[in-house]
Amino acid sequence: MAPTIEDTARDLAWRLRSQGDGDLVTLFAEPLPVAIIADLIGVPRAAAPDLLQWSHDMVAMYRFGRTEVEELAAERSSREFATFLNDAIAATRSTKRTGLLATLAASSDDPLSSDEVVSLVVLLLNAGHEATVHQIGNGLASLLSDGTQLADAWNDTHDAEAIVEEMLRHDTPLHVFKRTALVDAEIANGVHISRGQEIALLLAAANHDPNVFDDPERFDPQRRQKPHVSFGAGPHFCIGAPLARLELQIAFRVLREEVPSLRLAAPPLFRDSFHFRGVERLPVRCG
Repeated sequence: MAPTIEDTARDLAWRLRSQGDGDLVTLFAEPLPVAIIADLIGVPRAAAPDLLQWSHDMVAMYRFGRTEVEELAAERSSREFATFLNDAIAATRSTKRTGLLATLAASSDDPLSSDEVVSLVVLLLNAGHEATVHQIGNGLASLLSDGTQLADAWNDTHDAEAIVEEMLRHDTPLHVFKRTALVDAEIANGVHISRGQEIALLLAAANHDPNVFDDPERFDPQRRQKPHVSFGAGPHFCIGAPLARLELQIAFRVLREEVPSLRLAAPPLFRDSFHFRGVERLPVRCG
C-alpha cells in the first residue's frame, strides 16, 4: 500500500502547491484517505466524492443533539451506499476488479449475506478514513500553530514516526467511546465501577494525563514517547491503526518534501462535534 499512498499524496501535494493557497482539508486531508479506501474496497476512485458524502452523513449519527434533518440524511445515505455496494458486488463478477468486494464476492466458504457485506464495508469506510482526515488536519494545526512554515516546524532532526505519535496523543480525532464494564472494578482515587455499568472512556483526557505525560498540553515533536490510547487498547484496539499510521507518516513526509513553505493562512476552524474532534477548515498558504 505504501507506494500507492505516496503516489496519491504526492499528486495532491503538487496540486496544492500549484494552487498556492486554499483549504488543506478539502485539497489534501479528505481526498487522500478516501482514495485509499476506495482502492481497498475495490471500487473506482471516481466514486470517492460519493463515498465521502455518504460517510459524513452516516457518522453524523454519532453527534450529540443531532437534528431530524441529519438523521434523515444518514438514513438516505445508508440506503444509497447499500445500493452502490450491491451494484459493485455484481460488477465484480463480470470484471477483473480486485479488492475487498471481489474477495467477498468470490468466497464460497460460509459466504456473507448482502447485509453483512454492507455492514462490514460501512465500518471500513467510516473507520478507515474519517479519523485519518481529522488527524491530518489536527496534526498540521498543532505543528504549525506558532506561525512557522512546515520545513522549520519539521526538520531533519525530527523523527517522522515520533511526530505522528505526538500528533495522535496531543489532539486525537476520537475523544470518547462508550463501554460496558464486564466485571466489578475499582480505578484510581477509589472510584468503583459495577459490572454492567456503562461508562464513557475519555481517550483525549487520558492522553493529557499529567501523571503520565510531562506538560501534556504542549505539543512537543521531540517528546520522549510513552504509550497513548488514541487507538484504544486491549480487544477494542483499532484494527485500522497500522494503515492510519502509515498514511499519516507518508502524508506529512510528502507535504514536507513537496510543500516545505506550507504555513497557516488563518486560524483553523474546528467542527462542532461531540464524537469526532477535527478541523473543518484549515486555510494554508504555500508560498
